[in-house]
Amino acid sequence: MTWVDFRGGLDDAATFQSFVAGIRGVAPGRQPGGVAAPTNQPSRSFWRTLSARFAGKEERRSELWKIIVPAALALLLSTPFISAAIPRYKLQVKSPAFRKEGIYESPAGMVLIKWAMTKEQWFQETDVGDIKANVVVKKFGDEKDGQFPGAPGELKLNLESGKYEVRIDATQYGRSETIALQVTPPSAGEAASATYLRGFVTDKSGKGVDGVEVEVREILGQPILKTTTTDDGGFNLSNIPAKFGDRARVIVRVKGVEKYNHYHTLPGPIDIRLEK
Repeated sequence: MTWVDFRGGLDDAATFQSFVAGIRGVAPGRQPGGVAAPTNQPSRSFWRTLSARFAGKEERRSELWKIIVPAALALLLSTPFISAAIPRYKLQVKSPAFRKEGIYESPAGMVLIKWAMTKEQWFQETDVGDIKANVVVKKFGDEKDGQFPGAPGELKLNLESGKYEVRIDATQYGRSETIALQVTPPSAGEAASATYLRGFVTDKSGKGVDGVEVEVREILGQPILKTTTTDDGGFNLSNIPAKFGDRARVIVRVKGVEKYNHYHTLPGPIDIRLEK
């Protein structure tokens, strides 16, 4: 085993003869019939330049990979990258409205409790949608809890005034939220008369319908008109010129089309379900 030194260039006849002898498997030296040195070979400077260029590229590539590979591994194994790959869920209470000092507040009557879930992954946050949850409602001073398993994203409860604790447990995602709820009593004027009407408008599945027009018309034959629109299905009409026990015609319109027209006794609350 030996080697041939071509660092002097390919036009060196003796070196080229040794190279051919190695290929043929014979001893170097004068060959039978002689071995002619190659003709029209590239110049020595060309081969040196070409060799230097390729050698430089390989070195640069090697150095580049030495930087890229550790950096890529460091990124893949970093805490922020691993955390971003793992989905994180956040349970949010959408209704009732939040008030200061960590207390949610709603007027007495039909109370809408609504929640939603968001998913954060790869530095993006998306809505998961309506999430079924087990809901427990406890009124301070009462021994018995109200339990509502598998509620589909919202729950409507007819609650009297007082302080409540509401726990929403989305077991599928391992998330829960407990809120303090203050249900406020009607004002002195409302308690003495029927000047308000509260309630909910829901679809066939029991889900609140938003942006629906609710109208109170014709109390004891008088063409009285009061209108409002629903917010997550809930509505509240106040300052109605009526007394406790009066009956009023309630009309519900969806995009201007009448869907409901019935009499109700004031002050409510009432729960209107749209069947169409």
